[in-house]
Amino acid sequence: MRRVGRYQRKKQRKLLIISSLSLLLFLCVGYAAFSTSLSLKAKGNIKHKKAYDILLENVVENGEGLYDDIYEENHYVFKGANPNNYIEFNGELWRIISVEKDETLKIIRNESIGEMPYDAAGSRSSLTNTGTYCTSDNGCNAYGVTNDFGGMGTVLKDSTLNTYLNGEYYNKLSNEAKSYIIEHDFENGNCGGAGSLENKIYIDEAHNLEKKIIWHGKIGLMNLTDFLRSTLNTSCDSIYSGWHDGNPCHVDNYLYKDGEIISTMSSSDTLPNYLWSVNNILNTGGICAAGNNCGYTDINQNVYPVVYLKDNIYLTGDGTKSNPYQIHDILS
Repeated sequence: MRRVGRYQRKKQRKLLIISSLSLLLFLCVGYAAFSTSLSLKAKGNIKHKKAYDILLENVVENGEGLYDDIYEENHYVFKGANPNNYIEFNGELWRIISVEKDETLKIIRNESIGEMPYDAAGSRSSLTNTGTYCTSDNGCNAYGVTNDFGGMGTVLKDSTLNTYLNGEYYNKLSNEAKSYIIEHDFENGNCGGAGSLENKIYIDEAHNLEKKIIWHGKIGLMNLTDFLRSTLNTSCDSIYSGWHDGNPCHVDNYLYKDGEIISTMSSSDTLPNYLWSVNNILNTGGICAAGNNCGYTDINQNVYPVVYLKDNIYLTGDGTKSNPYQIHDILS
């Protein structure tokens, strides 16, 4: 009887220990689940500001930084030799050119992807149908297909650079980078041309001319007026026909690259194979539309891709080169 009693007490202690451990395990699992649920709810309740609102908190009136654009309402542009507008995109450094009216961000790659023509010689010369615009063996300054290129005829084929950027180059971007790009209007209009220096065009006039021809897509280039509006030099308020001589628009301008000639998306109205380019020739203002191996559509010039980022993102970082803006989705 004594042995049976000891056995029953031992069995009871064992059951008690097992029950206690089971209860403790149940409480731990329940707490973990409860804690995770709270954490997820808390994260879901975090309201991130849009990139548009974040950037507009730092609009400046002097020095380098983001400015209210005097040429376009509800439009903001970065100015200066090295403003804090660095942004990481596709695992690379890019720069924010502007904050747009539609709350998208216009960004440009910080380094060239190489030299190539805007439109290779002979690429559209076979299109000799009546009323077409791109019929020259020397390339053409129309970026893409359009029914009417500024009243000068139809365009039946994309430029070779357009084909490359929106084909092979785009396909090599990371899936994450592609998810941030929004198809957008790019301006391709004729804003003046090579010729007499007496033909002076102010920036607001040039921009109105650029807007007359629109290409809609994923990847383009900067405009001439993007470059002109990015300098802190207040004397840069206009362009001349051909050379921008006398007003150093390249001074205090992060879009100017010493030693490089860079294609823009702004065409010239003088000849179909003339294009406005950013250049370092003579340091006379940093732009030209044909001349001295600059501004011709069929010559190799540096290419800096430009894209628009969708509006439902937020940013972390401070925009410096060492701590560039990081892009994050705003979860609905």
